[in-house]
Amino acid sequence: MKTQGFLSEATIRSAVFIILTFQNASVPLMTRYARTSEAGDPYCVPLMVVIQETTKLIASLLLLGNEVGLGRLVSTLNSEIVSRPTSTLRLAVPAVLFFIQNNCIQQSNTYLPAAVFQVTYQGKTFIVALLSVLMLGRRLERFKWLGICFLAVGVALVQTSSSSDSRSREAAAADSSSIELGGDMFLGLMYVVIAACCSGFANVYFEKMVKTAEVTVVV
Repeated sequence: MKTQGFLSEATIRSAVFIILTFQNASVPLMTRYARTSEAGDPYCVPLMVVIQETTKLIASLLLLGNEVGLGRLVSTLNSEIVSRPTSTLRLAVPAVLFFIQNNCIQQSNTYLPAAVFQVTYQGKTFIVALLSVLMLGRRLERFKWLGICFLAVGVALVQTSSSSDSRSREAAAADSSSIELGGDMFLGLMYVVIAACCSGFANVYFEKMVKTAEVTVVV
């Protein structure tokens, strides 16, 4: 199916793939640097998340305008959002969860190295698989469960290694009265777990809404 706008479907898919790859690779590194750099005071995380979500909203409106046509943008928003208040309000659940997730991701990068954060955050795959079975009635093959188990073991090994390194650093710096900003691995881990749970539940909840025709993909 070809896109009727000024960009082809293949072009949009390629652009999205490149952008997501760059985002997943660069955001933890840049966030870690920005939150732990001594060049200035750390930025306000909630304000940054609001700006981030506003940028996403503008980009979504542009993509929707490309899909339905700029002339029909307002009428589409009216028919799919304003005229369907019940379905729109139900979207507040994943919206709030994604807001909490983004805040937790920013906070976790303050306390965890970028590599540890990336590996640990992939634990959301296990959460999505479990919730898909419980909420959507989906059945997963044995090899998929095996892959998820390997993922869980890998995350556990990374955390064990990180905890050992953290204890070694704390023992070496026992005489120091100051605590570094990125020293609390446990707090960073808690932020990652909350972010993974919010992301997993929000994605499965939204998929259930789409499949039960409570909301359209346009929204």
